[in-house]
Amino acid sequence: MPDRQHAEGVCTGSIRKACVPAACQKRMYQHIPGRHPVNALTSLQGETMRSRKKERKQSLKRPGLTTAALLLLLCLAVTLTTACGAAQHSENAGTIRAEQTSLPSGTVQNAEEAETGQTKGAEVAQTEASETAQTESSEAVQTESSETAQTKGAETAQTESSETAQTEKTDVTEITFTAVGDNLINEVLYGQAAERAAEEEGGNAYDFSPCYAKMAPFIQEHDVNWIDIETLMTDTLEPSGYPSFSTPGDSGRALVDAGWNVFSLCSNHTYDQGADGISETLDFWKRMKEEALQNRDEQNRESAGSADVLNSADGICCTGLWENGTEYDIPVLTVKGRKLAFLTYTYGTNDIPTPADAIGHVIYLEEEGMIAEQIRLAREQADAVIVSLHWGEEYSHCETQEQRDLAQRVADMGADLIIGGHPHVVQGAEMLTAADGRKVFCAYSLGNFLCAQNSMPDPDAMIGVLLSCTFRFTDRGLSVENPALIPILSDYGDDYEDDHTVLYADYSREQALRHGMRDMFGFTQFDYDYVADMLTEVVGKDYLKLP
Repeated sequence: MPDRQHAEGVCTGSIRKACVPAACQKRMYQHIPGRHPVNALTSLQGETMRSRKKERKQSLKRPGLTTAALLLLLCLAVTLTTACGAAQHSENAGTIRAEQTSLPSGTVQNAEEAETGQTKGAEVAQTEASETAQTESSEAVQTESSETAQTKGAETAQTESSETAQTEKTDVTEITFTAVGDNLINEVLYGQAAERAAEEEGGNAYDFSPCYAKMAPFIQEHDVNWIDIETLMTDTLEPSGYPSFSTPGDSGRALVDAGWNVFSLCSNHTYDQGADGISETLDFWKRMKEEALQNRDEQNRESAGSADVLNSADGICCTGLWENGTEYDIPVLTVKGRKLAFLTYTYGTNDIPTPADAIGHVIYLEEEGMIAEQIRLAREQADAVIVSLHWGEEYSHCETQEQRDLAQRVADMGADLIIGGHPHVVQGAEMLTAADGRKVFCAYSLGNFLCAQNSMPDPDAMIGVLLSCTFRFTDRGLSVENPALIPILSDYGDDYEDDHTVLYADYSREQALRHGMRDMFGFTQFDYDYVADMLTEVVGKDYLKLP
């Protein structure tokens, strides 16, 4: 390598040429047969040298060379390298002395000066070459050292980055979440459930499982699934429909079996059955929680603590109906080591006051002091706070300014996600910015989940949305990611036959044309495209997820 040759003090190849004036490079390797390379007295006209020597023999008193010629000879002498310096200098010195007898004294002096200049020039050239070699060698070492340092620095940075990424990956927990609107059970739905159960031997008195069967696979893909229980559920009270609802407990069991694990018990119908309805509902859901925990314990024993079971929700969670004196016992569901708190409030209870002898009660939206305190406690005890608000105008697609203002206040209090319900139709959604800078998603109304409304038939009441998102926990805190509203429908045939809920993505144009709303109530505009068009107009495209 040229750099290595130069560093070792050997001036060859291209580096050699770099050390010599360009005007002299052409002549450096001229050679006269039988003799050494051109010496210091060689003129620029090499071919005339022999004739000049003949002339010197004929006349020893020929006039001397001009000063310019001597200076040119001096230049040529300086260009000689160390490799030929010592030997050439000795021979050239003898030649000069032999010829001095034929030169005038001035010329002899100039020749001696040329000889001295040649020696000094060679020494200077050698010194410069050595210094250049040392400089370039030092630069090469510095370059290699710098490159090595950069490489090590890059490797260190890469290692640290990899370790950081691994740490962040280890500390990340993601919990998938869904929420759906009103599970509104009336006489049509529990009547069908009773007929199905009567055809079966044994089992429950009501079979609601077909109502949720087509949603179950999707629900079971998620970690946490929230639902609004619009009506009271018990195993003791007689079932009834509008206006004072009472729903068989088998509906709740079917929901748990299908995959739901968070139940909001607070609505405008919570007081429909008075104090008995409150106490019996609380008792039913206590038993449901105990059964869920027993099932989990059995799964743990059978699976020997498998990751799937250990990462699943810790039983079920109920919220919104508070037993007296438990208002500050925040309902929490533990999933994958993270705690999620759930709170629900309602605008009212259809003008029915809290019964004096009731063992429990709801919390109204106007009780903002209590709401703020519960949210504060929830933030201390849990990693995420999900708040549901039962509000708005029934059968209106437009959220009110009062809803928007309250949503902002609840976000400022500390809610991480806001779920709206009650209007029985879908309303809009938006991303709020809380006072502390957090992003809080708010869906103003998810619409109905399952219904067979016959007192006020409305095709839009058959259409709801499922809220889907992911809670992502890291060392830096919580983020609610990828919120989406996924269309769902309550689908049935003539005379409410086989009423059930289905994802719009699994629905077909042919099924839409067979929907009971068309023939039973004359809503012929209801078809497959009607669903997408209505939701696009109401929700917009930012969060709506159409198939």
